[in-house]
Amino acid sequence: MKHIASILLLILTAGFSHEAAAQIATSSECSQYKTGTFYLTTMPWIVVTRDSTTQVEMDTQTGKSATYSVTWVDSCTYELRFVKSTDKKMKKSGRKIKVLRIQITSVDEEGYKYIANAPELQAPIRGSMKRKVN
Repeated sequence: MKHIASILLLILTAGFSHEAAAQIATSSECSQYKTGTFYLTTMPWIVVTRDSTTQVEMDTQTGKSATYSVTWVDSCTYELRFVKSTDKKMKKSGRKIKVLRIQITSVDEEGYKYIANAPELQAPIRGSMKRKVN
């Protein structure tokens, strides 16, 4: 089982790719992913629930979670700021990253690809999320 402290780093490295970034998605394409329940394609046990102001990431294997505030910078770019966690190590990691900026680069009917950046990161991280279907 993975510790919640590793979730943020895993999320950032999930689906890391050396491929060139895809063309930026359009406003109308991105709007469908502003809210909902998603999972990381490389770690489907990490469930992400997002509403207009909050994102909660839950490790379904450990039951630990982290909460972030969500600010949409534009129609395809949002920022996450750490709010709280049920794990002390995750609190430390979340406070260190401060602001994580995520840009949706492409979408399809199942989810989206993104690039995440923060001043504390050495390089942008690429990954993908899929909408969770009940």
